[in-house]
Amino acid sequence: MTGLPAPRIPSTRRLLRTLIVVLAIIAGTLTCIHDDPSTVSSRGTVVFLSLEGGFYGIVGEDGEHWDPENLPEEFAIDSLQVSFRAVVTNRPTFHMWGRTVNLLSVERSGSPPNINLEPFKDLARTGDCADVRNRLFLIDRHLVFWDRESRCADAAYAQALYGRTVGHLMCDAHDSIAGPVGGCHDAGRYAAMFDTMLKNLDAPDLGLGADHTVEPVDF
Repeated sequence: MTGLPAPRIPSTRRLLRTLIVVLAIIAGTLTCIHDDPSTVSSRGTVVFLSLEGGFYGIVGEDGEHWDPENLPEEFAIDSLQVSFRAVVTNRPTFHMWGRTVNLLSVERSGSPPNINLEPFKDLARTGDCADVRNRLFLIDRHLVFWDRESRCADAAYAQALYGRTVGHLMCDAHDSIAGPVGGCHDAGRYAAMFDTMLKNLDAPDLGLGADHTVEPVDF
């Protein structure tokens, strides 16, 4: 009776080559996962777009336009420099601007430039129906609040919250012949802050507390 052949044991050199090939495959797989094209890391500038009721986007250093779905309120500052990591979702939106992303992390990489307050001062100086009260405040160094009151029959009061320019009206409240009118146009992002200020017009900090800075603007 012929015995079975003895099993062949691979040489150490062959085992080593096999191990190297396996490790190379694993490393390649991990690299592909890490460089997943649906994930992006970039730096850019937050910008306010007045389209579709107003929203904030990020213009990357390479010129790419990113439309974040979950930008935290504290980063919703026009001209703010940020660095971020996000998953590209490419979801269709009414914005029709840039590629949609879901932010995984975001942090400031610089401070926004100082607001040019001169246009706001001109607005307050030449504004109608402001004979009783006419005040400007710089809020958190990137928002401007205009508060006025008058004896006008159908415009007895008006308050407005702006972004970095007089063309970026975020919230307003005013008297009209039809009664009180107003609301927040910037997707309601600052609605709670605006409501707090309206209820605390006589307070030096407009009711915003220590978490915010409120600076009167002389004009």
